[in-house]
Amino acid sequence: MGISSFSLFESARKGLAANQLALSVVSQNVSNASTEGYTRQEVLLTNTASLGSSSIGTGVEVAEVRQIRDTYIESQLRLQNQVSSYWSTEQNYLERIQTFLNETSGAGISDLMSKFWKAAEDVSNAPQSQTTRLAMIQAGESLTQGIQYAAKQITEVSSSINSAIPEKVDQLNSISKRIAEINTQIIKFENAGLKMNDLRDERTRLINELSGLASIQVTKNNNLDDSLITINGHELVNCASYKQLETTILSDGSYGIKWKGEENLASSNSSIASAKVLSDAASGIYNLNISSLAESFSVSSKSYALNGASMLSGLGVKNGTVSINGKDVTIDAQKLNIDGLIKLINNSSCGATASLDSGGKLVLKSSSTGADSKITLEDKNSNLFEKLGLTASITSSPNPAIKNADESLNISGSFTINGIRISTVQGQTDSLNRIASEINGAVGSVTASVITGSDGNNSLRIAAKDGYSKIELSDSNDNLLYRLGLLKAPQTKQTVDAVNISGGKDAKFTVNNTDYSSATNNVKNVISGVELSLNAKGNVQINSKPTISGGEIGALLSVRDKSVPDYISKIANFAKTLTSEFNSIHRSGFDLNGESGVNFFDAINVSSDASAQKIIDSIKMNAELKDDPSKFAAAGIDSDYFSQSGIIRSKGTGDNTAALKYTKLKTAAVFSDGSTLTDKFSEIISKIGSEVNTAQKTSTSQKAILTNLKLKKESVSGVSMDEEISNMMKYQHAYSASAKMINVIDGMLDTIINGLLK
Repeated sequence: MGISSFSLFESARKGLAANQLALSVVSQNVSNASTEGYTRQEVLLTNTASLGSSSIGTGVEVAEVRQIRDTYIESQLRLQNQVSSYWSTEQNYLERIQTFLNETSGAGISDLMSKFWKAAEDVSNAPQSQTTRLAMIQAGESLTQGIQYAAKQITEVSSSINSAIPEKVDQLNSISKRIAEINTQIIKFENAGLKMNDLRDERTRLINELSGLASIQVTKNNNLDDSLITINGHELVNCASYKQLETTILSDGSYGIKWKGEENLASSNSSIASAKVLSDAASGIYNLNISSLAESFSVSSKSYALNGASMLSGLGVKNGTVSINGKDVTIDAQKLNIDGLIKLINNSSCGATASLDSGGKLVLKSSSTGADSKITLEDKNSNLFEKLGLTASITSSPNPAIKNADESLNISGSFTINGIRISTVQGQTDSLNRIASEINGAVGSVTASVITGSDGNNSLRIAAKDGYSKIELSDSNDNLLYRLGLLKAPQTKQTVDAVNISGGKDAKFTVNNTDYSSATNNVKNVISGVELSLNAKGNVQINSKPTISGGEIGALLSVRDKSVPDYISKIANFAKTLTSEFNSIHRSGFDLNGESGVNFFDAINVSSDASAQKIIDSIKMNAELKDDPSKFAAAGIDSDYFSQSGIIRSKGTGDNTAALKYTKLKTAAVFSDGSTLTDKFSEIISKIGSEVNTAQKTSTSQKAILTNLKLKKESVSGVSMDEEISNMMKYQHAYSASAKMINVIDGMLDTIINGLLK
């Protein structure tokens, strides 16, 4: 069958158009050879079908202008970009923490500790010197300030991270919105028969940018490639639709992240237990059953129907000092009423809170919770707790008054305390101090002490050793306790009733049928990456799926919620142990005036669940020592004198018994794992060094992997100028041939038409 000239013309025309488009694609590739993220395109040509009964086709057409991509390499690029971004960000912030822990300016904790121990050594060499004592106090002050400064700077790292989180979330939202808009355009134009490869390139660039912010999963949906993007299984972009994240202010003032318009579903019932899911939490469902909450130790007064306006002096309370959990509180009975006392206690940072219940009883409650929580109360030269019935104690009122506690009272006899008989011998054991010593040596359930009043008169106080148990006193025929003013009448008995106390309790709960207990209702180490707040008895389900993990945002959350609190906690533990151990030695020593030592550092009176930052903030030097360096305790107890007389006194101003203990504290195993103070701080430095090193190496390794993947992608999707020139020549020749074919056909038609007219 013959072929018409017009069919030949149409075939040549198609060849001209197809090769012209192919040359346009080559031109686009060449123009974008240096464009970041550009994916090389190629033209797929196909012959057009024959018409009618002809076996010869009708020319050529462009089947597709496609991008040359390797989807596996691109998925690996996204994955490694997420990992690389995570470690690069973590490295950046861990290096900042390391700077403040291991600074070399001479004002770092390590240097200040060295100066502190050197000052202690100097005191041991010259215990009578005011200069060495002052240097010791100044070294202690510098060390506390150095610890607080380092902790503050590390906390500032957390603050800077926290302020960056909303910005990063906004960036993620903006990118996801733009990706959805691009998907909308791709769908619209490709439904009209156009191929939107340039939009795909822009979308790929945005998806890669998104992968640097968070760990994402990208798949095909509704026949559109890379159109479904999820974060931890939650849809972020689905073709033309998208969802947004938002930041919320958590109870600690930090930013949390949740899906906009949705509640935080970490807990099925936050009234029973709430949960904070960290970025490193493994996804899982946990069944939590709370059988009891952690409770505080409390003590209530035996004085009923107290009135907030009642003056303490009217209750028989004397001016002086009392101690709550080792924290001294000064009582002015003429100026304080019950309401004022409650306010004074609550403002004293003594680790306990005071209140007046509906029955008019004064209740002291430990700030800490758990079975080991406790309140220790001690009347020093006041009698506040005794008069209110908050301690089991009794104070004598000797008649005649006793001015000298070491002077013989010219009495002898015996008496009974809690069933144990104690005898005194005239001229040997009948001074007030010796009687107290005899009681302390014989009766393990009580403590006897001599109290000097503001008028210079001495009294004997007998208190339950645990502070709260019943005390029973009885005289013999000698009526010695009556003569001391501890009994109201001769040959009588006296019972000091036990104090009303409620012991602390641990929280009891199960997680997936495994039993747990906790001293506090804030639980951090039971479900990995989840912090629980136990609020009430009952059952609740905890979903530990984090909103975001991986990428830059995941690293920010990890450093803020895990690394910074961990180092602050380690510093707090170190500082609390240092101050406690040093205080213990200092209280056992004697100052230049022969007085028993007070705390060197202020006692840290915070609840057991208090934040590590609060512990660090409460560390400071005792103002008494800063005002009077002679109160620094360097001397020890005169053991020989005590064994002969039963009286505790200093070994002398030139003694360095206590001072030597300070120097030994440096290498003493004071932690439960056998570590010394030096070891423990070295562990902190070693840990941050190791973590920074790991972050640096991993970041470097990931950058190398990322670079290699980019090179592989470039080898597949990048533009090769040699190949494009070859294609250009091929399509140019084909275009020229098609043009010549049209000229030939034009000549044929001219011959036919003009020949017929002749």
